[in-house]
Amino acid sequence: MKNLVKTQNLKKLYFDNILISENWAALHFRYSLEELKTGEKTFGDRMQFLKFEKFGNSLKIVSSWIQ
Repeated sequence: MKNLVKTQNLKKLYFDNILISENWAALHFRYSLEELKTGEKTFGDRMQFLKFEKFGNSLKIVSSWIQ
């Protein structure tokens, strides 16, 4: 997403749902982008996966990736 936003304008980001199991989470979201030079619109969806660990009374994300 960071690379896409450099050349395109992120118009809308919709969060769909999240699944959590033990120390893993999966987030699904949809987006619409507009090309900065041409104005062409693109629509898509992504999954983001997170692995987290408990540190005292808080949680810390130890790895994350988007597919």
